[in-house]
Amino acid sequence: MFDFRGLIKFIVYCFVFSSLCSCASKKTVEKERVILPVYEKNAPLNLDSTHNEIGILTYNIKAIGTKEIEETNAFVEYAQDEDFSIILLQEVFSEKTRLSILDSLKSKYPYQVDRVDYTGFWRSICHDSGLMLLSKYPMVDVSDVLFDGEIENKGHFFHRFLPKEVSITLDFMSNKSILGTLIVLPNDRHLLAFTSHTQAFGSPKHKSNQYRIIYEFIEESVKKLALAGKIDPTKTAVILTGDLNTNAYWKKRYGELLNQLKEPNDIHLLHNKEKEEYSFNASIFNMLFRFDYIFNYDKVGTYNMLPLEIKTAKVTDIRVGDKSISDHMPIISVLGY
Repeated sequence: MFDFRGLIKFIVYCFVFSSLCSCASKKTVEKERVILPVYEKNAPLNLDSTHNEIGILTYNIKAIGTKEIEETNAFVEYAQDEDFSIILLQEVFSEKTRLSILDSLKSKYPYQVDRVDYTGFWRSICHDSGLMLLSKYPMVDVSDVLFDGEIENKGHFFHRFLPKEVSITLDFMSNKSILGTLIVLPNDRHLLAFTSHTQAFGSPKHKSNQYRIIYEFIEESVKKLALAGKIDPTKTAVILTGDLNTNAYWKKRYGELLNQLKEPNDIHLLHNKEKEEYSFNASIFNMLFRFDYIFNYDKVGTYNMLPLEIKTAKVTDIRVGDKSISDHMPIISVLGY
């Protein structure tokens, strides 16, 4: 009997493989790289608490369905050992993992966004956004600020759903979003922190549209918070983090990403210059990428924002034994303000 199901699987496999291969240009493959020491387990943050510094961790933790408790514990232990100011997570879909992280870290990171779209868990018959945010410092209540358009104000955070495009994987079933929160820093300063997880497989036009909407969301947030008297832009730093599913080492797509985001500072690139470091391992295809970012804005729209000084920026890894707990690695950075 003809194995029709096997044929379909083979066709899908070939399509996925060719799509992934397209994520690296020929120039990138042939380029002689100066590769940083990667995958250093539990790399130290090296934050100096006596200075005006913030410690950032962004991480696609891949908590889809069930995640092993040993893997969750490994992440929790790392977060407890270091002095991050803010932790921004993507793909926290597992409710068990979500609750474990929230409960285990509530004493050190008491200000938490547990779920972006918790009031509509099955919005459009799709999964929630999988975004989570933990902060050492208080979040400002902005419930009295009237945002325009499709921005949903939840009080201590605000977000917008990103448009979807049907793709060959079920990735498009999750509610891709952009999340923002306003955090009070020591010495009369604020941090506007944003995180997002964009669609993995989609047309270049669709990706470009998602990035454009992300910047519009940031610009609208700065404008409305400034007009409401919630922030002094010159005393407010802006960061954008997350898994943006564009390879930093593919010049054309990376250029489009920066163009649509209005040329933010790529913290990792600025700190490490020509040296390359990877944050995503497509092990089945033996391919490496950097899809994860910490961006900073010196200017948003017409507003000059608080500049940040890059102290450190690196990729680390969290492992159980010799295995990473996710297909992504965390990016960590210390920024002075």
